[in-house]
Amino acid sequence: MSKVLNTQSGFSLIEILAAIGIISVIFVNLPRDQFGGFRAQLDDSISYIDRALRFSSNEATLRNSMTRIHFNLDSDPIEMSVEYGSSANIILPSLKEEKKLNLREVEEQGKKLTHLSKQFQPVEEFTEEFKSFPESILVLGIATDYQKDIVTDGNPSLYFYPTGEKDNGVIFLSTPEEIVMVEVLPYLDEVKVQYYTFTEDELENLENAQIDKMQQMYDDWISK
Repeated sequence: MSKVLNTQSGFSLIEILAAIGIISVIFVNLPRDQFGGFRAQLDDSISYIDRALRFSSNEATLRNSMTRIHFNLDSDPIEMSVEYGSSANIILPSLKEEKKLNLREVEEQGKKLTHLSKQFQPVEEFTEEFKSFPESILVLGIATDYQKDIVTDGNPSLYFYPTGEKDNGVIFLSTPEEIVMVEVLPYLDEVKVQYYTFTEDELENLENAQIDKMQQMYDDWISK
């Protein structure tokens, strides 16, 4: 009588769990970009800003009026809109950092900004396409020819003129992994982008690292 030997054996539960563990370690250590993570969202946000710059510049010429990219840094998530002005000759009030003003001066500056905002209307076709940044993307601050110090809250704007000129400025974006400085070039339809990836030590105190690195990048930019 012949016997059929069964040489095939299945995997034990321990072996399966071990294999799953190894696979998990491999996936965790793969660059986050391979999953379309923070870097992908950051690059998408930079693309939106770049498109907004081109759109605003074209709108200023077509409408023969000032336009602006307007940020709401106090919203959650942070919002951005393109707006057109009532004319080409809107006078921009001089602004100072609020921390350098007393309460009366803060109130007066607020009234000036409210009056200025009444002279601009959103461009609906752009606002419908893009309204806010992903929750993982922080707009840390903005500095321009108009507001030279880094503005980290409130409603800063980049302005565009029918002549084709626009504000020279920088926009700082950050994720839980890195910070990027988007430099707006006043006479070119393009942006310069500078990335910095936080070290492990910096990640332990990310908020301070973001502020320190933003200030360093700003100081390097303003000194050019």
